[in-house]
Amino acid sequence: MAFKHIYLIRCSETVPTDGENVRLLRTGQMFSLFAREYPCTWLVSTFNHFEKRQRFGRTTQRELDAGTIVFVRTPGYGGNISLRRLYDHFVFGLKSALWLLRRVKQDHLLVISMPTMSAAFFSVLVARLKGAAAVVEVRDKWPDVFWYGCSGWRRRLVQAACLPLGAMVGWALRSAMLVAAPSDEYRQWTMRRFGVAAESAIVSPLGYRRSSGSAPTAPAQSFCRDLAGRARGRRIVCFFGTVGRMFDIGTVIDYAVGGQDGLPERERFYFVFLGGGDYLRHWRGRVAGSPYAEFAGWAGKDVLDAVAAMSSVALAPYRNTPNFEGHVPNKIMEYLSYGLPIVTCMKGEVRRMVEENRLGAYYEEGDAAGFGAAVRAAAALDDGAARRARDYFQAHFDAETVYRRLLDEAGSRRDAMLRARQSV
Repeated sequence: MAFKHIYLIRCSETVPTDGENVRLLRTGQMFSLFAREYPCTWLVSTFNHFEKRQRFGRTTQRELDAGTIVFVRTPGYGGNISLRRLYDHFVFGLKSALWLLRRVKQDHLLVISMPTMSAAFFSVLVARLKGAAAVVEVRDKWPDVFWYGCSGWRRRLVQAACLPLGAMVGWALRSAMLVAAPSDEYRQWTMRRFGVAAESAIVSPLGYRRSSGSAPTAPAQSFCRDLAGRARGRRIVCFFGTVGRMFDIGTVIDYAVGGQDGLPERERFYFVFLGGGDYLRHWRGRVAGSPYAEFAGWAGKDVLDAVAAMSSVALAPYRNTPNFEGHVPNKIMEYLSYGLPIVTCMKGEVRRMVEENRLGAYYEEGDAAGFGAAVRAAAALDDGAARRARDYFQAHFDAETVYRRLLDEAGSRRDAMLRARQSV
């Protein structure tokens, strides 16, 4: 059946109104695609998670060519790991549900991101009350991430405090029409952890839209000229994303700053990190004065596209925490869309993908010498590496393909549910 309206509920993500060269992520990609064929509304927080600022002072609705965005007013927060962030999420989930309760109908579809936990719980509740279809996308292993790294009495205390949150997530996942996980390991986690039925959970990888290939903007050209001057002819290794503790940045910097001086000039690289985050100031201080690395801060998509075009290797040094076990994060498909070889320390599915398809190189987390060898190996891949990367992206992660399949699956499930009701 055709859905009469699609609602996307995702609290913290970039939106088209954030700027001319904004880098849209999973929900942004879905919004652009779904709104071509359906009335589509995206509920998102007024608080910009990446820049830690309010977009609007109150709940605000914006009509775009691609659909409607409703900015739900939430209080905001300072740190990514804080009780205030959980409170902000709770406010978003409750306010979103009250907004949806007045508008959702039986022939509507709700695509809900988890996290946030409260939005998943309240939005699925609205869908059940209204007889609408609900798809919950699992993005991270919340609330389990809160006690990863804890041990002893601290772990038990955090687990006990999170029991209500776990109950909310479990009910939302079991009560949704469909649960979408980014990898099979994540799918298995929803089944083991929350008792989600195997037939209700599917793998739907993070989709990404390939860069348009348009000419670089003037600011992007200026940035790249300056970058080339600082690199002094060295091959460039790029990193795009949040500068946070989920990455093995220390190993990268140990090699970049302390492991290249004895190498021939032709074997040295210049490392550029583009993105903000809680640890940006720390790492900037660490590489200050180094001829091999820089942390340039946040950059628009025009700059990312231009830097990718001049780079030889891209970094995805995700730490092997339980939250990333078996995950395939969006950085992987972004780099593949550019045709860049990937250097990663992620075990599991990403390592298999990179090594078996000759898409880059793997190193052991914490091994600076091994990291250097992996960068050199990735940079030395054959001339077909860029084509292989783009072909793999097109076959597995293209947003048009991924989200079309998700929408078709939701429609098929909805039709089956309606037939089952009518036969009773």
